Amino acid sequence: MMAKRRKVSPQVFSEISSELQKVLGDKLKKIILYGSYARGDHSADSDIDILVVIDDSDVRKYNDILSEIELSILSRYGFLISFIQEEQSFYDFHKNSLPFFRNVVEEGKVLYG
Repeated sequence: MMAKRRKVSPQVFSEISSELQKVLGDKLKKIILYGSYARGDHSADSDIDILVVIDDSDVRKYNDILSEIELSILSRYGFLISFIQEEQSFYDFHKNSLPFFRNVVEEGKVLYG
């Protein structure tokens, strides 16, 4: 038996985008939904995969902020978010060559940027 798909309200994506804009400000360059939710083949237990492109050479310093947003969305809506953050220059340079980034570019849905 196939697991039932959970529909994500546009409000969830809007809230993720506005929270990221609020905490990252001008450093935020792109938010891209990728993976099963972008393809439309997610199941009830799928997480929501989001690439966050940041104009900063030390993207790891945002780990705690992104974890707080993940927990906030999980507690309010019941959706597990998996953020991957990447430096803008690295993403721009590799988006057409590295398989992961090519996949994000091909199947992803830009939520911001």
